[in-house]
Amino acid sequence: MNERTAEGQGKHMGRPGHPRKNLERALDLFGNREENKISVNDIVKMTGVPSSTNYANAKDR
Repeated sequence: MNERTAEGQGKHMGRPGHPRKNLERALDLFGNREENKISVNDIVKMTGVPSSTNYANAKDR
């Protein structure tokens, strides 16, 4: 098993991420929630980026 894992190094495993454009838009809206009065649920519906992703990436900003 270790050999097979080592052979796959450098390859992305798992689900594909969201397009960077959508993620940036979601984070901008998420960061300005107080000003624009948009709920997190509405941001998810508009951008397709899950709320968990918004919360996780908001820490980095």
